[in-house]
Amino acid sequence: MKRFVSMSKSGGKASKVEQGEQVTDSVFDFLYHDGRRIGSFLAQFDQSGLITEIKQGESVTKGAKRGFKLEAGAQVALLGGGNLGFERSPGEAGGESIERSYDPFWANARMFLDVIDEKGLIQRDLSTAAIGQFVLVKGWLSIYDLLMFQEAWKLPSLQRMIRSGMALTKPTGNMTSAQKAAAKEQKDQTDMVLDLIQIMPHAVHASLVSSDGSAQFIWCPLKQEYMVTPASELVLMHGVQVPGEWAVLGVLSAHPDFAGIEQVNVQADAAPVGMMNSMVGQASNAIAPLVRLALGRPGAAAAITPLLIFREVA
Repeated sequence: MKRFVSMSKSGGKASKVEQGEQVTDSVFDFLYHDGRRIGSFLAQFDQSGLITEIKQGESVTKGAKRGFKLEAGAQVALLGGGNLGFERSPGEAGGESIERSYDPFWANARMFLDVIDEKGLIQRDLSTAAIGQFVLVKGWLSIYDLLMFQEAWKLPSLQRMIRSGMALTKPTGNMTSAQKAAAKEQKDQTDMVLDLIQIMPHAVHASLVSSDGSAQFIWCPLKQEYMVTPASELVLMHGVQVPGEWAVLGVLSAHPDFAGIEQVNVQADAAPVGMMNSMVGQASNAIAPLVRLALGRPGAAAAITPLLIFREVA
């Protein structure tokens, strides 16, 4: 019996890395899987690139039988002569083969975890991790699907509720001129907020509070196409907090605001070039913090660019 394993890479030559059989005593339940970025990291550990397909086949070949020919002849007095012969042709060879193709997409996730863990590239303490390093935090996970609110801001009933909550309770007839001017300014600001929030980026967010007692708080944006379970289904099942202990693996993108804020400001002020000084740049500088304050990362949270969100199934 002949066995063969071949591995191919789309758009290029086959990788030299051979993937052995993984023997695991646990199963991971993936909630989020950024296969594209994980593939970009794995490709850097192999000079041939990323394995995108694994083929394994088995074939059995039966050997051919050797043919032969036997002849005999004799002469008998008065009766004459005769010949007797027997012949067997060579047997034909036969065989069968089976070929299986494997997609290593999900195996790459576990391989990536193993590789960066073996190389000591995972940081588990956010307070000592540097921007751009791989970090792994375990804890209690919350999912916020803001996409469903993007159209809701246009509803008159919701706008009335927001305006009533931000309006001054004192009757306008009892207000001074200064108070009326302040009320009008507040109404204009409310209208601006309602107009701006409709065009602000609405996305799926996740936050996680560590379960090891270190009180680490992380925030990360999630792309819908990398969600294994759609965020809308998670909201229908759980609301905000997803039960169980989850792990988030990603790249540290920002520390909490109370750490290193002076250095960030110095870097921003040191590069006032191009569009930064234009009207568009100034408007962007003024609006971007409002966008983050309304829909983005909390100031007390570290930001992570997520690669995997998973939990271990016993």
